[in-house]
Amino acid sequence: MKNLPPRHFKRTLELADLYHREAHRCAGVRAYYAACAASGAALEAMLLSMCSLYLDEVDSIVTQRRLKVPRSLDKWNLGHMLMIAREMRWLPGRSSPRALQKVGDWAGVLKDVRNFVHPGAHLREFPTGRLRAADFHMMDEILEGAIGWLRHRIEANLLAAISKPKAGRAKVTRR
Repeated sequence: MKNLPPRHFKRTLELADLYHREAHRCAGVRAYYAACAASGAALEAMLLSMCSLYLDEVDSIVTQRRLKVPRSLDKWNLGHMLMIAREMRWLPGRSSPRALQKVGDWAGVLKDVRNFVHPGAHLREFPTGRLRAADFHMMDEILEGAIGWLRHRIEANLLAAISKPKAGRAKVTRR
């Protein structure tokens, strides 16, 4: 699987932050469709960064599950990344249709609302409604929850990496 170049990885992190800030700016002027679209873009940029960061694990899941995804990460869409995020338990989903929804399920709702910028999707899913402040606030809460889960995964991996003794070095203990 083809990863992002290092400069693109850094840029996806910058874009995630930019889109998140833009979502709040849009909501501040009551442009709720734009705010929800920007929130979805922020989630997409964050998940693209995660897939790039953990490319070996992602590639393994894609191969094991025989998932149909483009070979280059920069061609993935939010649906591909949410599928991987659920499989990798970055954004866990519910175990059965009767179980309570989890952050991965709610992230799917953010994707669906983001897609209301497409008239066909809007007509199919929300034919007579329109997005309002409450909808944006719900999407923002979903995004914040997803950010928390992704941050937790990175922090847990960093802690595991720094607490693991390096190969070839004797562990130093003090008496």
